[in-house]
Amino acid sequence: MKAYILPKFGNIDIKDIKFNDLKNILMPLFNPHNPKKSRLETIHRIINTLNSLYDSAIYFLKLFDV
Repeated sequence: MKAYILPKFGNIDIKDIKFNDLKNILMPLFNPHNPKKSRLETIHRIINTLNSLYDSAIYFLKLFDV
C-alpha cells in the first residue's frame, strides 16, 4: 500500500481524510467500461487496509476515552 495510501495520506491526520480523497485514489484503478482491466484486487486491499486503520483508530479512541 506504499504506492497508494502513504503518498496521499502519509502526513494527514486520519480524521481529515474525506470521501473524495478516497475516491481520487480508487477511481484511477477502476475501469467501468471494462471491469477486467480494473485493478479490483488492489482496490480491495486498499479498502481493507483503510478499514483496519479506521477500526483501530476507533478502538483506541474508546480505549483511552478520548
